[in-house]
Amino acid sequence: MSDNTVFTTRGHVFHIDPESRKKWLPSAEGPAGISLFYDEQRGVYRLVACDANQKVILNSTMQANMTFTKTSAKFGQWSDKSSGHNVYGVGFSSESDLNKFHEEFNKAKVNLRALDGKKGTEHLSSGIITPRPEFNLTKDPSPSGGGHKRPSSTELRMRSPDGSTQLSPVLPDTPASPTFHSSPTNRDSLQDIDATVDLATKPPPGADEQQVLRYESKRLKAALARSSENAKKWEAELHTLKNNNARLTAALQDSASNVSEWKTQLKSYKEESTRLKQRVRELESKRDGQSDSQSSELEEARRRRTEAERQTRQAQEELETVREDLNQKIEELEGKNQTLRESCAESEERLSQFEEKQLQFEIEYRQAIDEKEKSFEQQAMNDNQFATLKSNIKTKITEISSLIDSK
Repeated sequence: MSDNTVFTTRGHVFHIDPESRKKWLPSAEGPAGISLFYDEQRGVYRLVACDANQKVILNSTMQANMTFTKTSAKFGQWSDKSSGHNVYGVGFSSESDLNKFHEEFNKAKVNLRALDGKKGTEHLSSGIITPRPEFNLTKDPSPSGGGHKRPSSTELRMRSPDGSTQLSPVLPDTPASPTFHSSPTNRDSLQDIDATVDLATKPPPGADEQQVLRYESKRLKAALARSSENAKKWEAELHTLKNNNARLTAALQDSASNVSEWKTQLKSYKEESTRLKQRVRELESKRDGQSDSQSSELEEARRRRTEAERQTRQAQEELETVREDLNQKIEELEGKNQTLRESCAESEERLSQFEEKQLQFEIEYRQAIDEKEKSFEQQAMNDNQFATLKSNIKTKITEISSLIDSK
């Protein structure tokens, strides 16, 4: 394959979320290298992008009917129905990079159309009726399944990664439209027609004119049959295009209604601004008419303010005087309080000494009482002993007296 590099740039590559079909998903973590290749042998343009690990994240074969839409100053998208993602988006760091990519995209489209026209002219000049390129009618798989439904106008909107609102030819939440793939060249179609004709009936070289005409008639019949089949496919394609056109028209009408609503709001804002300006002018005129009375009132207010300021200063001076007197009295009271604290401390010390002496006196007093009680006890014992001794003496005296009397 002889691929020639036509254009190379760097940008962020995105694709539509296959499940929700409403938001963009990045194909790589950072910017990727995007290249436009041209295959001279096949006459095919391809857009290829690789990430930092040289992994292919974009491989889109361009068709002549592709459309690149700039949805913002730095972001654009196109629909590739031959791939699995359906819609690709690229974001660039500057508007000039996007414009350059758009220019190269359109150049490739123009070249593809020129190649298709050149091939058709070559077949027409050969004198053989050749049908248009064959289209393969296949439906893209739909995640939800089921039949087609007409989406609302809000479903036609998408949001690009940079935050701008856009209209996309791929409608979310609906099964994808039938996809048509053109055959490589018209020469392949002619070979298919020749294959349908019985090769045994092909006239040998030098055959007569009748055999040649019969063979050409068979070829023309086969071409006519193939053309009828292609006409049916083209009708289906036209129907699909009409449906897409109707959806896009509904989206444009919705956008137009939004623009009308915005214009109405802008008009109301302008009217409100005009009304407020008129009100300001009226207030200014009233202020000019009342300037004399207001000036006298202003002078009176100034005089009152001056008097109030004078009274305020006088009150502040009196407050400062009172504050100084209060501070002086506080200092005197603090001095007296300190003297009382010292006297109280001295009294407490004397009281403590007195309590110690009183305690010592009580101890001595108790000891004296104890000694006195002991002396009383000892005297009582002595008295008892003396009484006993006295009674013993009396007894002895009585005995002695009785002894004397008996003799």
